[in-house]
Amino acid sequence: MANFGEINGEELPDFARILRDMLGSFYFGLENPDFSYGIRNAPVASAGVNYYHWCLNLLPVLPAVPGMGQQGKMFLNPVLPEEAAQFLREVRIQQAIPA
Repeated sequence: MANFGEINGEELPDFARILRDMLGSFYFGLENPDFSYGIRNAPVASAGVNYYHWCLNLLPVLPAVPGMGQQGKMFLNPVLPEEAAQFLREVRIQQAIPA
């Protein structure tokens, strides 16, 4: 779907489960950091187009890297995305969060 508003009732439980799992991984794996989020989607007038898909971005606020200051408000990530994804996949939250 091009817009988040087009999500249907059949897809909503899957989206909620994925969001719960991601936030659980942040909570247990990253020790409950603050985070920002944003939903990116096509303009409302583009509803129904098949060349754009909405997405949810979750960005944990982690401690600064020593010697790399936050000058200019630039986000610096010392971890490769593949390594971060693997770490978050390995966080076990199933016993802590009921389905």
